Amino acid sequence: MTWFADEILLPATAQALARVSGDPLLAPYAYWVRDLDGHDWFADEHRHELPEGGLIAIRPVRDTRSDDEDDSWYGVPSLDWSRLQPRENQGPEPDRIGRRLAAYLLECTTGEPPSADDLADDVDSLPPPSLRRYLGELSAQLSVPVLYHSAFFWGGAVEYEYSLCYRPHEALFLTKPPEPGDEAIRHALHDGLAGVGVNLPSPYFALHAREFPWARHRLDGKG
Repeated sequence: MTWFADEILLPATAQALARVSGDPLLAPYAYWVRDLDGHDWFADEHRHELPEGGLIAIRPVRDTRSDDEDDSWYGVPSLDWSRLQPRENQGPEPDRIGRRLAAYLLECTTGEPPSADDLADDVDSLPPPSLRRYLGELSAQLSVPVLYHSAFFWGGAVEYEYSLCYRPHEALFLTKPPEPGDEAIRHALHDGLAGVGVNLPSPYFALHAREFPWARHRLDGKG
């Protein structure tokens, strides 16, 4: 079984809703989840709340350069992250967080810690600096935290999972196997969602349930 997510999440304030719904680039990929009324939780320990006003989800947002014409892997059109450009296109490159994320993704791919030469290679799943600066700008403009979450699971096992959270300064959270003596794995989703006001009591996130009715929540009302 495979599972994947590539998404931007932010609290649905009035200003954020106006900004996203009025943006012709974001609006076709945007959803407004107001609440979780009627959601089938399967188990009481999964229950969690959303921030007041709900969440805006913009999804999928990823590198689409290798897609075929019908975008069959995701089954729905994706927003290419290279289209999200900051107003002030400047900043250090490569940077500490970028190198740390690149090393993590390369180690997930190869199973071994990467060398300095490896880090110079392109990593397909590495978000570009322009996207990261864009998300920091968006957080500052709207005065809300903004989360970019990306994950890929194969057969129930984590291939990679990371969260980039902007408030507006950038923080990186990674899902890694537990260290010796740890009781449980620490999930990047848990830490990332906490940054946007969602506190998970378990690894379960309602918006990541396979049957979640995304079409009902389209911000443009075309669902």
